[in-house]
Amino acid sequence: MKKIISVLIFICISCAFTADDDYTLNAKTFSWGIKAGINLAKLTGDHMDNMDYKTGAVFGIFINRPISSGVDLKIGADFSMKGGLQEEEESESDEYGYEKYSVTAEYVINYIEMPLTFNFYLPLEGTFKPYILAGCTAGINTKAEAKYNIDYEYYYNDGYDIIDEEFHESEVEEIPDVNSADFGFVLGAGTGISVRDGVIILELKYNRGLTSFINSEDVDIFNDVISFTFGYGFR
Repeated sequence: MKKIISVLIFICISCAFTADDDYTLNAKTFSWGIKAGINLAKLTGDHMDNMDYKTGAVFGIFINRPISSGVDLKIGADFSMKGGLQEEEESESDEYGYEKYSVTAEYVINYIEMPLTFNFYLPLEGTFKPYILAGCTAGINTKAEAKYNIDYEYYYNDGYDIIDEEFHESEVEEIPDVNSADFGFVLGAGTGISVRDGVIILELKYNRGLTSFINSEDVDIFNDVISFTFGYGFR
């Protein structure tokens, strides 16, 4: 899988440098820009039950290269916060009292990524220039840790003895055996909004990891991210 994605990245970069130099940028295209937004991230795969989305930031820069009429190649460099939230809860009760136990785990997994996408513009006239996009990503892991919040409550009253206990504990652990690299695919849509000196870009993307986050033959865990970004392209 890594070899396949490496070939795709090579093809994309080759397209960027071999595109027709005579192709003229129109009013809806741009050469480079900046972006920032929000990730909704979670982990999928083995032992990832009760996993919820975690909110994180994503920001970076990009270059945009027209390769034919209506098709651009966008290459970026992003800092992307991924991970997920997982919660487990147990409780027991009877006529004398109750016992509750809950653990919330926040997985903080950050990457420096290089997304490469083809933007296919819809043949519409006007200020708005909508497009669909497809491509791949390659990332390097910069942080992988788990933050655990543990809550425990115990209450007992039989008319003679009363026991009322509770505690809260937090701890942070590094996640072992993490793959240093992550490869995946990207699908989404966006629109360019032409302004006086550039282009405002709104994008909604889905990024799915194709390589396991954990380096193990017995466990496969993948990154799963929905991103919304706001960007500005300079002409």
